[in-house]
Amino acid sequence: MIKAQDGPWKYLILWLRYYYAIHFLKSGINFAVFGVVPDFSKAGAVGPYMHEMNVVGFYPLVKYMEIVLGSMLLFNVLVPVALAFMAGIAFQIIYLNLFVSPHPRQLFTGTQELLLCGLLILAYGKSFVRLFQLRAKPGFLWQPQPSEGRALLAADSTQPYTVRSKDMFLIIAVAVVWTVVV
Repeated sequence: MIKAQDGPWKYLILWLRYYYAIHFLKSGINFAVFGVVPDFSKAGAVGPYMHEMNVVGFYPLVKYMEIVLGSMLLFNVLVPVALAFMAGIAFQIIYLNLFVSPHPRQLFTGTQELLLCGLLILAYGKSFVRLFQLRAKPGFLWQPQPSEGRALLAADSTQPYTVRSKDMFLIIAVAVVWTVVV
């Protein structure tokens, strides 16, 4: 059985995570810091859509989210959550680049997004298993998980949650980014 944390797979997943993180950070920082906005008139059928996204402020929001999500991947913080958000952005990029405006460069970008996001979601798939319960029962975060004969969580679920310094850093970082975006 192949394990994601053994042998060459560990390094391949690490490389994919870093590459995707840098890809998102570069895209977001180019917009946020350097003010790079693509010329939407050369984007074919997607151009008017992208222009209107920029006008209503959704395009800048996505770019700031790319910075936050890329940082989360780079520093290995809540990677499954970051991938869940990135999947929405990646789906839009894939759809627009492969089906709406399939030029050679866009075909590469759409395929790259599909492969990177898809492979990383596959690599972190164990984190998403509990999302696919047929009949999910409600439960608060602080409730202990049922064991079902095996440990579902790496940590002991009977221990109360304690706030760590890195948790506070994450909360403050999200608050600062939210303030900048809004």
